[in-house]
Amino acid sequence: MTESSIRAKILHYLNSLPYSDFHVSPPGSHTGKPDIEGCLRGYFVAIEVKRPGYYPTKIQEYRMAKIREAAGITFCAHSVEDVKACLLGSGFFK
Repeated sequence: MTESSIRAKILHYLNSLPYSDFHVSPPGSHTGKPDIEGCLRGYFVAIEVKRPGYYPTKIQEYRMAKIREAAGITFCAHSVEDVKACLLGSGFFK
């Protein structure tokens, strides 16, 4: 499965949630910018999408840390199931 197909499935899932608005970062964005960004129930959420077995680069980890410092929610996901688990862990769904 390609990263772009995983990204499309995650984006579809996120935008199906109530009170959400997400988009894919455009090509040519700043280095390290997360693949998917948006808002869920008033919170900024940024997701770095990777194929299974791959992980964020150092610059991507740095950008994710900066988002966390600013009280945003960010994580790396390899599937829709990863996104669901991370959002559950963030307290969005109980």
